[in-house]
Amino acid sequence: MAVLRFFLLIYQVIYTVALLFLLPRELLRCPRGQRLRWLKERFGFITPTHSPEKKNLWIHAVSVGETLAARPLLDPLNERFNLYLSTVTHTGQE
Repeated sequence: MAVLRFFLLIYQVIYTVALLFLLPRELLRCPRGQRLRWLKERFGFITPTHSPEKKNLWIHAVSVGETLAARPLLDPLNERFNLYLSTVTHTGQE
């Protein structure tokens, strides 16, 4: 158990240091007018709008190609589910 805690501590330290260096870089890469929105989305501070009668369905697309491939599925699925689409890249979000 002590070994697990040690590795968890190492992971948390590395993650925090990486965040300190990478967050400013990512903010600079994001278009100026969209930085606050991007930051909120990236850390999960969004207000979902959904219908309580429907179940939730989350679709995650890593690349632009995956986002485009998921597009035909969205309309039929939206009739039955509250859809949440997440992407990794800014281009995929567009």
